[in-house]
Amino acid sequence: MIKQLSKVLLAGFLTLGLAACGGKGNSETSKSSNVKMPDPAANVDPMDIHPGAILNDEMSSDYWFSQSSEDEYMYLEYTNEDNCPSGKDVIFVQGDKTYSSPSQITEDKHLVNTTEGTAEFDLIFYDVFKAYDNKTKTWYVRGDIDALKTMLTGTTYISEDKDESFTFNKDGVLKRKFSDVEEEAEWFIEASTVVSWIYTSDGYLQECDILYNEDGSIAYLQIGRMTPKKFYLDEKSSK
Repeated sequence: MIKQLSKVLLAGFLTLGLAACGGKGNSETSKSSNVKMPDPAANVDPMDIHPGAILNDEMSSDYWFSQSSEDEYMYLEYTNEDNCPSGKDVIFVQGDKTYSSPSQITEDKHLVNTTEGTAEFDLIFYDVFKAYDNKTKTWYVRGDIDALKTMLTGTTYISEDKDESFTFNKDGVLKRKFSDVEEEAEWFIEASTVVSWIYTSDGYLQECDILYNEDGSIAYLQIGRMTPKKFYLDEKSSK
């Protein structure tokens, strides 16, 4: 179910992204979605790549789909194992076969496998939504960050009990209202299933999961996982 929803989200994000940027690109073209990919470059430190919202005990809900085969994708998992200096395992799925390996980060910001005989990869992250594997010359994409920003910008989400709300402004400022208290934060996208913000007052980082409907629209936002608090779109703010 998660994989199928991820495909819906990816298709929607890429469609919105192409509409916004005119489909610009100057390198490899996707066989599965006809998306022109940019020249690969290690622009993001793998340490800063968020695997996505962990909605169960087994895997990340963010799938990075191969742009050369519809049956291949990968995902990342946090780990504390000693043989994984990066803190992230990388799992590749090809049809009914799964390959995984702990990873380490090179000086030039590549994410590579640390053991032989499992998955071998040399990933560079162009941005937090696009990765390129130098081993297989394959792009992997988990969505379009600008399209997701468009979905959130200008909207307000209110908690089920109506005591708290968040407004995502175009200037990157988030306004939180809790009872009679108002405060501001800087909001940003970390993954296709995570929006985060840092409060101006004390620098506290808040992560918020994004849950989707089957059609790719946002169902609700959620803070906390053991005792989650859900926030639903204020229809008055929707575009």
